[in-house]
Amino acid sequence: VGSPVAGASCSQEYVEAVALASSLFQEAAYLSVGETVLAARPYLERLDTALSACEAYGDMLPPMEELGKTHRVLFCDNRGQYYHVGKAGLLCSLLRNMGYEVATLDRDLIDDRALSGVSLAILTNPSHPFEQSEIDALDTYLASGGRLLVTGQYYQHILDDELNRITGTHGILFTHTEVLDDEQNTGRAYYPLITALDRKVFPDAVTEVHFASGCALVLEGAVPLLSCSPSSYVIDAEGIRCEGSDVPCVAAISSDGCVLAISSSTVVTTSLFRGDNMQALHVMLCLLLGDT
Repeated sequence: VGSPVAGASCSQEYVEAVALASSLFQEAAYLSVGETVLAARPYLERLDTALSACEAYGDMLPPMEELGKTHRVLFCDNRGQYYHVGKAGLLCSLLRNMGYEVATLDRDLIDDRALSGVSLAILTNPSHPFEQSEIDALDTYLASGGRLLVTGQYYQHILDDELNRITGTHGILFTHTEVLDDEQNTGRAYYPLITALDRKVFPDAVTEVHFASGCALVLEGAVPLLSCSPSSYVIDAEGIRCEGSDVPCVAAISSDGCVLAISSSTVVTTSLFRGDNMQALHVMLCLLLGDT
């Protein structure tokens, strides 16, 4: 990755840097297994350079005030989230490039004061239940025009009942399941590869979305955004295949437009943040936030 040139149009360079960084991350992770750990070192050095380029290109984009935005994003990390803000560096970089200031709530309760002036709240799968007062505050926030990105995980780790306390009234339910695909994946059945993309939603530049360790979503009036291939299937916590003819949906937006749900938190974290994933997430965020 070459050094960025000040004043250059860097949107495409940013996308390419993200794609390269993600590719190097996967290759280094693969080589770090067993006796090949030494072979991973050159990839780690290149990865460090690529991540630095991502940050540099991001810094070259117009500052938030030049974009005429003063919007804030609140990343809620107060419920022991494994996929916390520290694992979502490229998502935060994407949001900043969209003109949003990113803040973190890591100890206090989610309340009206914490949500005041927040354009987007982010909740990745929690490890501990929410207080009822937090649910009430989120309900009030959404009823007042707030926007929420909620992400889950597969059955072994998901607190689906807690997530559904928030998303259920908006027509999206997380389930205690896992989506698998033996045929179309990126190395394991629990890494389904999504290629059947709705072109009314996603541009041609998005050719595939990488996914891992997610559950199936049940929609009650919500709009599906990402669905797996016909070869995919769903299992429950006992490993029993769930019967049903529908292709599993793994991302959806509520019919009222205020909740975006993605069934795996890996999609918004750096480990799966390939170039196409970044662009796909950018499109979904724009749908949620009303940006173009």
